[in-house]
Amino acid sequence: MGLPASYPMWKTVRFVANSMYTASKLQEVDYRVVDIVHHGYDPDEIKEALDYVEVLRRKVERDFQDRVIFSVVAGGHVRKGWSQLFDALAKLSDQVRQRIAVLAVAPQKVVEEIQKRGLADVVKVVGEFGKMIRRNVLAAMAVADYVIVPTLGEGFGLPLLEANALGKPAIHSWFQPLSEFSSKECNITFPYDDVKEVVDNGVEFELHVYDPEYLADAITQAVGIYGTADYDKMAAKCVESVRQMTIYELYPRLLSHLKA
Repeated sequence: MGLPASYPMWKTVRFVANSMYTASKLQEVDYRVVDIVHHGYDPDEIKEALDYVEVLRRKVERDFQDRVIFSVVAGGHVRKGWSQLFDALAKLSDQVRQRIAVLAVAPQKVVEEIQKRGLADVVKVVGEFGKMIRRNVLAAMAVADYVIVPTLGEGFGLPLLEANALGKPAIHSWFQPLSEFSSKECNITFPYDDVKEVVDNGVEFELHVYDPEYLADAITQAVGIYGTADYDKMAAKCVESVRQMTIYELYPRLLSHLKA
């Protein structure tokens, strides 16, 4: 944990963790965890994005004819996995690379990296991370066929939840907390090889390090599945698997702790 962990004041706080993983990290430094309430998605926001995306999808299909569309929405921190994603894209066969387009909501420094790596033919930046309204961010995921979540470490992993709520299979490494609510029946997952601890601005992160080849293989697998009955089944299972993870189902329990 970061420096605040040593402050006695925090020992008096009652924590509601947003995942079993977060709870375990808090408990390692003897913080009092009274409950675990996962993040929820707002079904009204999901509906608004799906209504809005119909026009966008027609444009995407015109711009990227016969391509399988992937989306990624992430900040610029090292744990978000942009470097691993770019390495994975570089490892794809020419046949697969020519069949895909990756729509990215990314910070400016990532945009510059796309150019440096010569990936502008595959990765299309559709918005700057942190400067888009919620509807448009969700629409950027909803317009895709798959959502890539290349992260190495999370406290929860809201983009994965929102992708599934939108009916989009996600591609991600299988580690906590993503594995706490993800389903292997509807998402394409891959393992990690090691856990590396890094400290950034006083905050300690656990990075679940994986070989970019795993991600490249997952993208290739996704391309093969798209357009088949299996893809339709995966998309339907995604929606069903997170049906109970709305803010209306989960947050009353969180709010109940404010009354205690």
